[in-house]
Amino acid sequence: MDWAFLAIAIWSGLVTGVGYAIFASGLTLIFGIMFVVNFAHGEIAMLGALLLFSLMKYVGIDFFSAAFISIALVALFGFIVNRIAVQPLISKSPWTVLLSTIAVSMIVLHGVVTIRGANPGVVQTGFDKVFRLGEVGIATENIIVLVIGLTIIIAVHLFLRKAKLGKDMKATIQDPTGANLVGINVKRVYDSTFIIASGLAAVSGILMSVLYGMSPFMGQRVLIFGFVVVIVAGMGNLLGAAIVGIFIGLADSIFSQYVSTYYSEAFIYGIMVFVLLIRPKGLFNTS
Repeated sequence: MDWAFLAIAIWSGLVTGVGYAIFASGLTLIFGIMFVVNFAHGEIAMLGALLLFSLMKYVGIDFFSAAFISIALVALFGFIVNRIAVQPLISKSPWTVLLSTIAVSMIVLHGVVTIRGANPGVVQTGFDKVFRLGEVGIATENIIVLVIGLTIIIAVHLFLRKAKLGKDMKATIQDPTGANLVGINVKRVYDSTFIIASGLAAVSGILMSVLYGMSPFMGQRVLIFGFVVVIVAGMGNLLGAAIVGIFIGLADSIFSQYVSTYYSEAFIYGIMVFVLLIRPKGLFNTS
């Protein structure tokens, strides 16, 4: 076995998996608190990548400043989506909200393609140095993606455990009616959920664009993988989504390296089907 190739596959899968984990964390946060399947989450991630690319290329802003502005704008967009397309419909049929988020997804995707075009873009971060460990080269960009991704995953979990808003969110997950009765502003919790989840989607889109470039269609693939992560972990389980996201990234990378990139998606779906056969509610669902 060529250990250098295996190391490259593991490293690549770990970095990509962190992106999936962040994306899936936002997706499962919305479902866990609001019981909403957000089909617009992929396009929200794409907007983060698009804003980063545009600010860096056309405005000349550095990577970290452009990333901060992009995340803030996408979080604001998430708040608007929640107020217009989700909260007014949440008391109705779940299918109504689902169709509403699909509509938002299509509007954003085709709006971006109409205004900007379908051409992909390369994000030039300026971090071009490569570190070598024997035969394995590790790009500075990948190290930054991994460090930022893991830091955000840890920060989200600490926020939910320690911050008052995080505790309000956990209480709302357990019983929205009971949370409202004890004085928790559920509407504020819903707004905060969409803001945080959209910010996480933007972070994921930014990290993925650093690794693979920006494309108006990138949200579609990330969304599918995000749903695989959420389903395998168990709907609404944030820690499980983070763990499974990293695992899926590793599995995809190793399979692509040693078997075929063409069949890698089928392999990931096969993992999902296998897990559902033995654990229909997901690996981390204890109910």
